[in-house]
Amino acid sequence: MGTFRRSARDWANGWQPSIDLINGPESALPFAKNVHLDELGALALRRGSALNIPGYTAPLPGGELRVNNIYVAVLNSSPTTLAVKRVVGSDYGFKPNPCSSTNVNRGSIYINGARRDSCIVGSGDIAIHHGFGQVFWTRSTRHRKNDGSESGGEDGRGTRNWGIAKPSAKATFGVSEPDGATFASCDAGEVPAFEADDGTLSFVEGIDGEAEGAILLAANPDTGVAAATRYFGADNPQDFTRYDGGDTGIDEDIIQGYIRCSNPENLASVTFMFDVNSNSTTPFQDDYY
Repeated sequence: MGTFRRSARDWANGWQPSIDLINGPESALPFAKNVHLDELGALALRRGSALNIPGYTAPLPGGELRVNNIYVAVLNSSPTTLAVKRVVGSDYGFKPNPCSSTNVNRGSIYINGARRDSCIVGSGDIAIHHGFGQVFWTRSTRHRKNDGSESGGEDGRGTRNWGIAKPSAKATFGVSEPDGATFASCDAGEVPAFEADDGTLSFVEGIDGEAEGAILLAANPDTGVAAATRYFGADNPQDFTRYDGGDTGIDEDIIQGYIRCSNPENLASVTFMFDVNSNSTTPFQDDYY
């Protein structure tokens, strides 16, 4: 910070910029345009400043007449260094400009003195922010970013659109036929059939009204568990990601089934497990869901 050094005159009443120059007290400093009170209340010279876009006088290099906002961002230019990016949003105003034959206002973006975007539509300030190693700006229908690399992008100098464009029409609902694959019908006639691992297994009328169309599991009184497995065998692996209608399974698919519990107060949990390793010597221990 620069300091203001007093001369032989003693200003006991300090700085009083609003006093009358003729009738004011002689022991006060009337005004000093390059002086301000520092954080301690002492007179000090104002700090110097540097041009954000050096080497020119108004108008701006692209012909713009005014600056509407200034923004400073610090980006990672490499894994070990930081780079200061000084961003200027500017406008042509309402003079003849190269972006519009009707003198409609257009704006530009400068980053560290180099123009990174031009002919930005709309009026008012250009909103500027930064994050994820990018400087972002937007106004009206223009939404762009720059990563400071000064290469690539729409202009060859690091500027790119934000990504997916705004939809041109409102969303509508469509109906598609459901698709899926059946793990098990749980009726007495399916092959291979379920076998009891714990408790007992029998068949009863299913939800569709078919006789022996559902499995009835009774818990082992010693363990309180009822379990059954349908084993396809190492030589008969199944691909349940291929659906009946031709679709392919995804991670968000839903498994659906019907369960009837005669004593729900005694039920702790129901678990479906899928072993996916046909070479496993310990089923449901190596690769399973």
